[in-house]
Amino acid sequence: MTAANGDRAAMMAGYMKMQPAITAKIKAVLTADQAKAYQKIVDDRAAAMKAQGN
Repeated sequence: MTAANGDRAAMMAGYMKMQPAITAKIKAVLTADQAKAYQKIVDDRAAAMKAQGN
């Protein structure tokens, strides 16, 4: 949080910009089965955040 000076919204915006590239890099080293399992984790995390209102 220090990089965003404690501004959670700014930190989240920066994270959201980076996330597609991070996910692509992770999937590049996974097998097809691992990539499918990882995508489920990503989707579940997104659904949980949406349910919390984030």
